[in-house]
Amino acid sequence: MVKNKQTVKKISSSKWKPVEISGNLIGEAGDFDGFAGLEVLENYDSSFLRNSKQNLEFSSSELDGDVFDIRKRKHDSDDEEITLEKAPPKKKANKKKHAEEINDNEHFPGKFVLLKPSNEENVEENSEIRNVWNEIGVLSDEIIKSLTEMNFTNPTEIQRVSIPVSVYGKCDILGAAPTGSGKTLAFGIPIVQSIQRILSDNEEESDELFSIILTPTRELAQQIHKHLKAIAKYTNVTIACIIGGLATVKQERILKSNPHIVIGTPGRVWELIQDGNEHLQKLKTLKYFVVDETDRMIEKGHFAELQEILQMLNSSDDTQKRQNFVFSATLTMVHELPEYLRKKKKQKSLKASKDQRLNDFISMFGMKNPKVFDISSQSGVAEKLFEARILCSLDEKDFYLYYILVNYPGRTIVFCNSIECVKRNSSVLSHLNITPIVLHGKMEQKHRLKSLEKFQKDENSILLSTQVAARGLDIPNIQHVIHYQVPTTGEDYVHRSGRTARADKEGLSILLIEPGEVKFFVKLQKTLGRNEDLPIFPIDPRIMKNVRDRVRLAREIEALDLQVRRQNDNRNWKKKAADDIGILDDSDDDSESELRTNQFQKQSNLMMKQKKLALGKLLAMEIVPNNIESLKFPISSSNDLVKFETNSIETVKSLLSSEKQKKKNGGIKLFRKKKH
Repeated sequence: MVKNKQTVKKISSSKWKPVEISGNLIGEAGDFDGFAGLEVLENYDSSFLRNSKQNLEFSSSELDGDVFDIRKRKHDSDDEEITLEKAPPKKKANKKKHAEEINDNEHFPGKFVLLKPSNEENVEENSEIRNVWNEIGVLSDEIIKSLTEMNFTNPTEIQRVSIPVSVYGKCDILGAAPTGSGKTLAFGIPIVQSIQRILSDNEEESDELFSIILTPTRELAQQIHKHLKAIAKYTNVTIACIIGGLATVKQERILKSNPHIVIGTPGRVWELIQDGNEHLQKLKTLKYFVVDETDRMIEKGHFAELQEILQMLNSSDDTQKRQNFVFSATLTMVHELPEYLRKKKKQKSLKASKDQRLNDFISMFGMKNPKVFDISSQSGVAEKLFEARILCSLDEKDFYLYYILVNYPGRTIVFCNSIECVKRNSSVLSHLNITPIVLHGKMEQKHRLKSLEKFQKDENSILLSTQVAARGLDIPNIQHVIHYQVPTTGEDYVHRSGRTARADKEGLSILLIEPGEVKFFVKLQKTLGRNEDLPIFPIDPRIMKNVRDRVRLAREIEALDLQVRRQNDNRNWKKKAADDIGILDDSDDDSESELRTNQFQKQSNLMMKQKKLALGKLLAMEIVPNNIESLKFPISSSNDLVKFETNSIETVKSLLSSEKQKKKNGGIKLFRKKKH
């Protein structure tokens, strides 16, 4: 218990030693609320405290409402006596006198001293960042503060060329840039800054709808929402996300708050417009309209709601006052025309020209003299993306997929063309002690979000996905993209591969190509304007032997499990149908059928148990020989040897360097030019 005027004597024998502390005690942010730092007294003598009775113990009840004052009582000796006493209640009349007492002895014991660090370096760095963004038209202190916190110290190329034109020239923007190049902020910063300026000029709060941003996928809409919320953190600009898969009632409640920017998918936005949502009826007076991943949005048979929204927008008298932003990674990518059109129109050119494609966009979105920025690379993919292929039969794809996943850990996306393929691969891999995360369009929205969250948490996670994860998702540090099935268009390949090699980091894209997919591979190579084949990813045959044994057993277990599940489903369906119509299932034929089914299940379960035991033994063994890293192995049909690397990108780099010598005479050509 604490009593007034209890004293603790400080022993002079306790030795204080100076300690050098590197760095800024207070931190770079400066938000320390008067706290400077801590000093720890170590190796003190036990006599520092006279006895256990003099230990100071405080309880919440004892301190409640009490104010304690610490004062130094003796100055004439090395020993110092410190008295802890209950201070009298504060009075207004004593404030000035109390302040004078403190000033007389500014550094009395118990006084916290605010150490003001030298922030010259931080100020200089922040000033440089501000100047960089100011040069391209980003003048909002609040936005620059957010960008600094997000570590966006320099604008990307698409931001550097498009932001000044949109801010100062108020021009419509038609932009093509590689995936991961910062397209979101290229339109997000000008819009948020302009709305912030409008709101600051008005004394009253505005309930106006300033901007709508449309995307082809829910995941991309949520990602854009996250990025724009981050840059608008210190502004009064409000942002909402409206997508399918979530309750419309909740989203209508969100719209009642009259957000300044609405981000969404065309289907849900148009649904709410048709339902008469009051806030979305302001669409005709929109000041900023954005369509991201435009090439996907205008595909025939997709997003009919977008056409309805465009008709509504373009019928407005304020069309000329609206600023439009149209972006995509493959905006200017051109294709061969379908065969029936070539015959019907007798086209000499096999491709719709780039100018024709751009003119279609301009007229469709009601754009007026837009500025076109095409900074997409010649190959269509990021500069630091390494690409490779594996030629195999359909039956061998599982072997090569497992080979890559086991030998080259890292955050990986495996793309399939169908939901059935995703589910089947997930089942096979789970028997191999690999637990992939599944993502496809038929999943409920909350499950899709959970899948993405799990994928981001583990640096070695594996995502099995359909095309739904191919566009716009900005998940950091994805090292590998594996195309289990060849994408049918060049755009799909570019967007899939664009999930890796983002933000100036390296990444690897691998195509698994079976004979039936060669036509799609040739088509996408032509779409990307390439005349050289991709290198073949090196496979070590010694490891492949172990891989084949494991995968074969896993597939057999998966096939047996599927048969049992199908029989159970069939039996349950028959039983339910009989119960629904009131039929008693007691015939001899039915009894024999039930007996056969039970026998089959017992046999299948026994076989599965045996195969699982055999597979478990194989999985317990090392798949890679201990000395393999020091060995070299042949690649494909070539006589060249490549050293085994545990890093997939280094493996491809070694391959490319070995093939570089063979390409001195013009390289390996995929397509031969016809002689005239």
